[in-house]
Amino acid sequence: DVKKLTKKIQREYKRQIPFVTSKALNATAFDARKVIQASLPQYIDRPTPYTTKSVQVKKGDKKNLKAWVGFASRTFGKLPGTAVVPPAEYMARLIKGGTRKARTKYIAVPNSPAQLTKFGGLKRGGVNKLLGNKKKYFLGVPKGNEGWGLGVWARVGKKGRGNIKKVIRFERETKYEKQYPFKKIAMKAIKRSFPKEFKKAFEQATRPRK
Repeated sequence: DVKKLTKKIQREYKRQIPFVTSKALNATAFDARKVIQASLPQYIDRPTPYTTKSVQVKKGDKKNLKAWVGFASRTFGKLPGTAVVPPAEYMARLIKGGTRKARTKYIAVPNSPAQLTKFGGLKRGGVNKLLGNKKKYFLGVPKGNEGWGLGVWARVGKKGRGNIKKVIRFERETKYEKQYPFKKIAMKAIKRSFPKEFKKAFEQATRPRK
């Protein structure tokens, strides 16, 4: 509420308001970024450094009094060249909930903790690495047990027993519950930070020059 903050400002300083507001907005966005990054582990199990760094800011200026803070996407922030799924895309599911549909035919979902990275995701190239060991793993639907579904199976137990265990399953879609209250966290940080940053920017802009 810039009007409220500038109500009693002397007329000679009012021309500084767009510059001051822009500076305060940008500083507030960076403050919110820090708060969002710090809050991720409270709601998400072992967020990757990639996800944490993907919280980015787009600054405004005195002609465009807006500043943005959010997760990098194909149209916002910067993505590394190796990014397959933009952070904004998978974080949107944790923020809003919803369903993820397979890009091709299936989504590979780990059934075994051994196939997870320390951040809780499927290891890069995990399926291919397992299938490279043909003596222990195979891809398919077990004969006579079609209801078990398609998966990557590990041969377990003593030789000749025929025991198998599904380590990766394949789904056409996966469902997500709301998990991360992005808007609530961001707005709380913004409301706390903006008045302070506005005051600081105004004092700097109107300070007598020596």
